[in-house]
Amino acid sequence: MYLYRLSEYIPVGTTPTLPIVSFENSIDMSRVPTYPMDEMERLWKEEKQITFVLHYLDGNDVYYFLLPTDHPDTTNYWHHELTNQTLKWHHCDFYSNRILERFLGRFKRRLHTRSFLSDIYLQIQHELNITDENDMRFQEVLYETLCTIRIESSYHNQLIQIDDLHDRELIQRVRDEVRENVEMERRYRPDGEGFMEAQQSFEKISRS
Repeated sequence: MYLYRLSEYIPVGTTPTLPIVSFENSIDMSRVPTYPMDEMERLWKEEKQITFVLHYLDGNDVYYFLLPTDHPDTTNYWHHELTNQTLKWHHCDFYSNRILERFLGRFKRRLHTRSFLSDIYLQIQHELNITDENDMRFQEVLYETLCTIRIESSYHNQLIQIDDLHDRELIQRVRDEVRENVEMERRYRPDGEGFMEAQQSFEKISRS
């Protein structure tokens, strides 16, 4: 992914235009630290871009944008380096860079983890010859696999590294969701505890 910056201030209330990106739904820089990562993922997947706006001094805005493709610098925008601050833009870039650096770290971990999980999904689908991720056989194997993940663990002789490159919260959330599905299915299958309890309650009502 590539980070860019518009080369000039934009008056507040004016939306800049470029052929390579749309700024219609730019995210306020002050909201970036708490902006839902799921929504960031959606924007990246569906719109292939994420744009940010910093409301700066004297009614001027500064725009930054993230794209999956590399474009040469022009007079309207350039590649933005988080560590390279020119004197003219030092103040606003210093503030934005701190926010963008943290965001990019989190966002790259999120995308890396999605790819990591996708590899696990594909391997399970291949081994079980299943394409439906809601199939309970898939869910059970996925849950068992996610439960084996530690800082270092193995899956079919492949080393799984869970380190600072991974979004641990996402892995935990997926694991919890799959566990809930599996436990619910096991509880209410014909030989499950929940099914038997419901059957006994029904029989008592029928006899009364």
